Amino acid sequence: MKTTVLDYLTEKYQDPKTDALLDMASLVDPRFKTEYIASDKKGEVQAKAVSELESMLNEIPPFETKGVMRASFSSRDVDNHTAFIRIKTNAPNEEQFIILPVEVEVTSAPGIYSSTEMLDFGTLRSQDRPKQLNLHLLNSGPKDVPITSVRTTPSNEAVTVDFKAITLKAGESRYTKVASISFDASKARRPYQFSGKITVKAKEKSYSKLEIPYQAEVLEGYLGFDHTATLFHIRDSPVDPVDRPIFLTNTFNFAIRIHNVSLPEEAKTMFNVQNFSAPILIPPHESHYIFSLLFRPVRPSIHIDSNILLITNASKFHLPVRAYTGFLEPLVLSPSLNENLLDFGVRSATDTSSITFVVVNSNPIELEIKSWLVTGDSLSMELLKTEKGNRTAALSRIRELQNTSASHHTTVILASGYYAAFRVTLVAKALEGMYDGAIHITTDYEILTIPVKALIAVGTLNSSPKHIVLPPSFPGKVVHQSFSIQSSFTQKVRLQQIRSLTEDVRFYYKRLRNNKDELEPRRKSKVANIYFDASLHCGDHCYVGLPFVLK
Repeated sequence: MKTTVLDYLTEKYQDPKTDALLDMASLVDPRFKTEYIASDKKGEVQAKAVSELESMLNEIPPFETKGVMRASFSSRDVDNHTAFIRIKTNAPNEEQFIILPVEVEVTSAPGIYSSTEMLDFGTLRSQDRPKQLNLHLLNSGPKDVPITSVRTTPSNEAVTVDFKAITLKAGESRYTKVASISFDASKARRPYQFSGKITVKAKEKSYSKLEIPYQAEVLEGYLGFDHTATLFHIRDSPVDPVDRPIFLTNTFNFAIRIHNVSLPEEAKTMFNVQNFSAPILIPPHESHYIFSLLFRPVRPSIHIDSNILLITNASKFHLPVRAYTGFLEPLVLSPSLNENLLDFGVRSATDTSSITFVVVNSNPIELEIKSWLVTGDSLSMELLKTEKGNRTAALSRIRELQNTSASHHTTVILASGYYAAFRVTLVAKALEGMYDGAIHITTDYEILTIPVKALIAVGTLNSSPKHIVLPPSFPGKVVHQSFSIQSSFTQKVRLQQIRSLTEDVRFYYKRLRNNKDELEPRRKSKVANIYFDASLHCGDHCYVGLPFVLK
């Protein structure tokens, strides 16, 4: 047996690829390092690891920006210092080296200093969301310095400063975040708005104001496309794969070069990018076919709300890609114990009860609720409201929704990320026994049906005794009275809770150990003892006394 196992392992581990993989795994494992690597191969394995690490860290994809190193400067002498950083690349000939000049001024004068010489927002498109950078300052002086204002110079509608008064502590060796600066490219309509200065003023008059320049390159235009081309409906029955061509329109004043197209992992379960051959050049103000998007729905159906990433010479673009069922997600709120069932539980024939529920639209499209109907006698349904939120938001607003008045709308347009709240009311009069009904909500994609169930019991519950009268007591003496319930119902009734209608802590109850949660039909059941403890109100201050020994 041992020989067989040894032969099997020897055969497996003699493979050169497997051996190389195990050597690399041992090297990066802090427990082993080079302990189990052959001595004549250690240098080769270490060199390969360094090479792969450098490749991962320093390889820059086309048309992308990536940090590859951190340069530090230790100031010792007051002077102007100049140096150069030479970066070697794999580019041919004269482009092989990148020379970066470094200039540093070292001063002994106390003041406020910024961690960066310039706030560079980079390349932004006019359709991009605002980009935010943080401003960090350092106080090199001997005393604390309050910062009174941070503003743009000159005033710029495209730049927003989020600042709250702060004091920079003296002697701090780390920079402190003072403000957040946002640049909104959609508001930068003139070239003079692309740059300016952030002016910082301190309460300390001996400190001059600090000015940090900012800049942004704003590209006017966008990549237009048909939004319906990346929107897919997941149907109930299996369908053949859908292949749609994706065309992009370049509205910029320069050519757009698309280098790469990729999908996030969560979208790859249903989508695949096909027929893309990099690079593709789209001349200004022209449309071109870029790739085909293949859609294969899978079961169970899930919503996908993701983005296709385009790497271009004008930064990155995101094309929304969405798959949806068109179904509403029902959520029945308490007191129903089931989120997918309107369960009224046991009701007396004299009861009128209501349950609130919501339907959530988590689809990436708006849905029209065309009608809502009920099936069943003595059952009614009414719309309460629509508002933005998901299941969690609805659960946090249960009491508010239950107290909402009915709306008079007969149809509802439910936007993506919104829910509609309804109230279902059951009037148990003239009903008896098991009750089955349903509510129906109709949209363009489904008729959502939620069952309604109840048990209508004819009878009454009477307390015994009718009035609880406790014996006289005083702090230190706890008195009690047994409490029973007489049920005339023909079915068992579940006892859910016993509570006082007042906030008096001196009254409380204890359930009996052998007591069941269900009251037996047509019988008197002892359910609890009601207690009164006068000392719970006064605690350690119920009595006044004198010490036995007086000095």
